[in-house]
Amino acid sequence: MNLVFVSTADRAGGAEKAASDLCRGVRKLGHKSSLVVGRRSAGDEHVIEIDNDQHRNGWARTWRRSQKILQARHPRLARGAGWMANLGELKRWHSLKIGCEDFDYPGSHHLLSLVSPRPDIVHLHNLHGGYFDLRALSTLSHEIPVVMTLHDEWMLTGHCSYAINCNRWESGCGNCPDPGIYPAIQRDRTRQNLAEKQAIYRNSRLFLSSPSRWLMDEARRSVLGDAVIESRVIPYGIDHEIFMRGDRNEARRLTGIPRDDFVILYLANKARTNPLKDFRTIDDAVRIIASHSQRRITFLVVGGDSGGEQVGTVTIRHLNHQHDPGDVARLYQASDLFLHAARADNFPLTVLEALSCGVPVIATAVGGIAEQIIDGCDGFLVPPAGSREMAERALQLMAD
Repeated sequence: MNLVFVSTADRAGGAEKAASDLCRGVRKLGHKSSLVVGRRSAGDEHVIEIDNDQHRNGWARTWRRSQKILQARHPRLARGAGWMANLGELKRWHSLKIGCEDFDYPGSHHLLSLVSPRPDIVHLHNLHGGYFDLRALSTLSHEIPVVMTLHDEWMLTGHCSYAINCNRWESGCGNCPDPGIYPAIQRDRTRQNLAEKQAIYRNSRLFLSSPSRWLMDEARRSVLGDAVIESRVIPYGIDHEIFMRGDRNEARRLTGIPRDDFVILYLANKARTNPLKDFRTIDDAVRIIASHSQRRITFLVVGGDSGGEQVGTVTIRHLNHQHDPGDVARLYQASDLFLHAARADNFPLTVLEALSCGVPVIATAVGGIAEQIIDGCDGFLVPPAGSREMAERALQLMAD
């Protein structure tokens, strides 16, 4: 078979990793596969970037490409190029100003022409992130079988990737409590946005999957249900040849971690600034632990900036995002405990990876996380923002 996977990028967070892992996995089984992305960073011949600018009018195309070239070294000039591009796309610019979601990515309508021979199945992952026109779903899903894997709630809402403590999406959105949640909109037009999504879904045919029962239950209650032919809960897979129990002393030697320290690990993309994660709860919990324990502790924060600090007997080390799965696995293998806190989450790969390496997990009970951890068996679940409860459970495990 020939399969095409569509994702925001080839390298980023858990959703992108799930898509690229699947693309590689089906090739190992003897099938053809390609990964079509909005942003391509690796040199893999199987990764294809959607060139939306190619299908824009000449003025907008020229200035959008200039904007990309200038972005890294001359951000001010890049902003100027962006304004010039807006002059060629006044209708799009105006729609964004009044709060519309941005679906103006014409390359999406040429997806099937990017791959030869014609694919047998298209498997869609996150469609937000500034690269895909959701309106292409209707035509695409009538031409070829389309599988859609949900990694967050964006397909169900009027703009946000996670409706944190909000259920307005069940009644059509409107009066949005936070238009600034990613992907942000400039004005509250969430009711109209969700109605437009519903109209797209009514003309589409999708095979739907979700890694968690929590998100699938939401999808079945949402406007997305109009498009679903069949739905299945399919948890993420973990490569047990990489994420497995290992020699802790050897892992610590290779990563430069003191052999006798108690090691706590936290891992997330943009660990300290990601608004959906909750680094503050993790940080507060570790400081509480430091005030109640005389034991030497190393706290590893992976996914932020490099650096470190000392808090009592706790050495806090900040490490840059790790791209190599083997390096990530060694950090799990070197750790005694993995902490995960989030304001909203689906079915985080990091929790599965830690458990696969034999590391107990303490995590906030939001989204699908409660489906990953057997409370009191392979870890503990704590309330959202429960830094004290997280610290108490960590101290309990340190003494066990």
